Amino acid sequence: MSSTLLIATPAHSSIIGADGGITLWVSYDNVDAPGASVDDNVTQINSTAAASCTPTNNARSAQGAPDSPGSCPAAGGDTCSGRDKLLGDISNLAEYIYTSTHGTHYLRRVYVADRGRAWTTADIKWNIGGGGSSAWPAGWRNVDLQLSLNSATRKCIHDVLHHELGHYFYELPDRYAKSGDYYKGSFDNGATVFNVDVDEGDPNTVMASNFPHRFVDTTNARLVLSYDQPGPGTTSGEELTPDLLADGNPNNDGPDRAHHGFTTPFAQDEWSVIPGIHVDLAGVHTEGDFSSPGLGSMPAVDVRFIGVDSPFPGTVLLLDRSGSMSVQTNGVPASQYVQEAGLYLYHSSEEGDYAGTFLYNDAVEKLFDYDLYDPANQLPAANFRTASGLTNIALALEEAIDAMIAKHGEGGVNSGQIVLMSDGKQTTGDSLWEQVERANGLGIHIHTLTFGNADATTMQQIADSSGGSTTSMSELDSAAELKLNMVRKLTTLRDNSPIFTHKGIVTKTGESAGKEYFSSEFQVPPKTQNVLFYVFLERNNAANLNIELIDSDGQQIDIAAQSLAQRGRFNGIRVPDAKAGKWTFRVVAGDNFNGKLPLDDNIEIIAFADNRELKGHMWFDYKKKDQKSRLIKARLDYRYPLTNLNVVAHIYDGAKQIQTIDMFDDGKQGHDSDAGDGVYSGILDIKPIKSSDTDTQKSKSPEKVRIDVQYSVTPTTVPAPNAHYETGTDLAALVEDYRKLGVTQFTAYSTETTHVSPDEPPAPSMKVTSPRKTARVEPGSEGVIRVSVRDARPILEQILVSLGQGIEAKATSVKSEDDDKGLATSIELTYKVRQDAKPGIRNLSLQFGDVRLTQQKMIRVDGKDKGKTDAHETEAEAETLP
Repeated sequence: MSSTLLIATPAHSSIIGADGGITLWVSYDNVDAPGASVDDNVTQINSTAAASCTPTNNARSAQGAPDSPGSCPAAGGDTCSGRDKLLGDISNLAEYIYTSTHGTHYLRRVYVADRGRAWTTADIKWNIGGGGSSAWPAGWRNVDLQLSLNSATRKCIHDVLHHELGHYFYELPDRYAKSGDYYKGSFDNGATVFNVDVDEGDPNTVMASNFPHRFVDTTNARLVLSYDQPGPGTTSGEELTPDLLADGNPNNDGPDRAHHGFTTPFAQDEWSVIPGIHVDLAGVHTEGDFSSPGLGSMPAVDVRFIGVDSPFPGTVLLLDRSGSMSVQTNGVPASQYVQEAGLYLYHSSEEGDYAGTFLYNDAVEKLFDYDLYDPANQLPAANFRTASGLTNIALALEEAIDAMIAKHGEGGVNSGQIVLMSDGKQTTGDSLWEQVERANGLGIHIHTLTFGNADATTMQQIADSSGGSTTSMSELDSAAELKLNMVRKLTTLRDNSPIFTHKGIVTKTGESAGKEYFSSEFQVPPKTQNVLFYVFLERNNAANLNIELIDSDGQQIDIAAQSLAQRGRFNGIRVPDAKAGKWTFRVVAGDNFNGKLPLDDNIEIIAFADNRELKGHMWFDYKKKDQKSRLIKARLDYRYPLTNLNVVAHIYDGAKQIQTIDMFDDGKQGHDSDAGDGVYSGILDIKPIKSSDTDTQKSKSPEKVRIDVQYSVTPTTVPAPNAHYETGTDLAALVEDYRKLGVTQFTAYSTETTHVSPDEPPAPSMKVTSPRKTARVEPGSEGVIRVSVRDARPILEQILVSLGQGIEAKATSVKSEDDDKGLATSIELTYKVRQDAKPGIRNLSLQFGDVRLTQQKMIRVDGKDKGKTDAHETEAEAETLP
């Protein structure tokens, strides 16, 4: 029996609707001086120390176009409010998206969070401070991957943003000229990789120098390369065009890409790739036709500013307290541990935050109501409830959404967050999908936390449908670990990054005034606004521990237990205006411990930094796996992706560390693919990680482990030279800009919980139920297709449908048909064959989120003998996009 390592899967973030409308979330700030508002004036410029409009304007000039126009209203010159400039930039971007996709995609809505709120969860970090821009390829699929738009006061920033969306949303590689080790190629599927120089870039695409705003096809794509292939030797000035891939001679195709996750041939054009990323773009482009669809029919963009004229929406935590949550750890039921995490949510909030924690079984109660945080409120009415009853997730979601609307109004809940925790599946109540669709329509993200035997497929789909994330928590017999994992998730969702962690058995490092203590130190990085410092014990009450914090200026902060912390069995504090540098701390045994530390208990000590520049991210590369190991990857950003770090992954089973993995960014060790790109790689040995009772198959849930990736920044750390940056970036300028931040050394972390499963999780699949055979149709005809989808439940407005060139198709209804085997969905599709439809076979493609389902030979367009049919395979292939 094989073992498969599964990790929490972030859902897609930005959302594309069935009609091609794109929704994006933006967070606006100045990372050089955090707290900037869109109502502050800005002056648009052409260049900053680390980024320039010169490459863009040169590309415009080569096409006979004027320099990039600024976005401030003409009457005000180059100075206007941040709001006006941002609205102008978004207006320009909307035109570029609409034109480049022939009117198929359009920018429907943009949510803008002011003063850096939702900075770590927004699609686009809109920074009017310094720096060069970058985007994760395919970042739209993952709520944890973002587009960093820096030096956003530049006049050309709308041009730059369209280029970066080409990576982030359309998953296209760069096509600009660059030498060195940025581009890499291969002739043997990545087994042998070598550097590639792009001597001449492609002037006809936005993916070169941000202009023109279109993508190349087989008629105008062109690159000129030089490379030194091991063995055959040097090739210079090789001209590559798409027709070489179709001439039947494989010897002149040129190398495949082997950089930044791209594997397509350098000779390949963009329009041959794009329909494989977004199925609704299949058949919309005619080779050689780059005419504009006409902006008169483009829908207007709906831009909604959040936290400017009304309070910024907060977080509602929904905690399962059904009967299954009565399982105990250390004599304490799981239902209490999660309620303690709910108290932490309130205790760790800051002024201006809205927070609430609701408990649900077949009814909904409130541990504390959704309201503005009050630091003086010790929540006297927050009494723990016992576990009992059935599970009504739909009602819990409804109550949470209603609570947000009651405080902010329907128009003010955009970017609000619901964190849904469950150990099972819905067993009573109305359809939960109605509430998921409602949340999506209001712009509320639902993040899901799965505990024990929770219905992971349903929880994943809930998150997918609302732009949230799903995170695997601990085992049923480890609710103490569940509480700690929830604490980390609740904290990172609110824009805080771990900078210190100590996990393991309590140890004594000294004694003072007759009381034992544990002491250590950590570094607070520059630009940190607040520090959160918290202590937890596995069995005992950490609120009975005293904490002494000393910041880098020698200022001491003493934290005694509060009544709220007592009930949450934690202790800690938020320190505003945190000073950068070395901090020291002592955790001291209090009177209730008689001055003695509980040396037989496990402790977890965590420090978080509220820092706009800082973010760590880890994931697994499932393209490279076997039955004994997994390839784990991680990246730390501090304004830029960093290299010359010391990176180690710590693997925990509960409080016990069971593995330590060194990670590398040298292109060699740890199966690292690209040296100096800021992505660190290491091999996780899963042989010691066994599913409990696997041999007897008594275990219903596999054993889970926690992975803490530790990044140590040193004085030699620099921006990664081979990471993706915007066109024309000068690496020396990036290094200088990074050095000005004053970074010397600090530590940061990213954390995930994962588990070993005896089987692969079920992939979504599709079966055509009507018609049963290939339909033969004529231009002008219409029809209906019905399909059944298993192990997925997409919402109607997010289903993209394609039947290829000349056929308009859409989903018209979705119906849940869940059974004891899991999720099942019936979808009805309608189509109309246009008069310009070319004869031939058409395949059916459905896409929602990052899942694409295909059915070969769905329709034949031939213009005669209408009604004749050919047999076709009705079992479709489920394909998860890379």
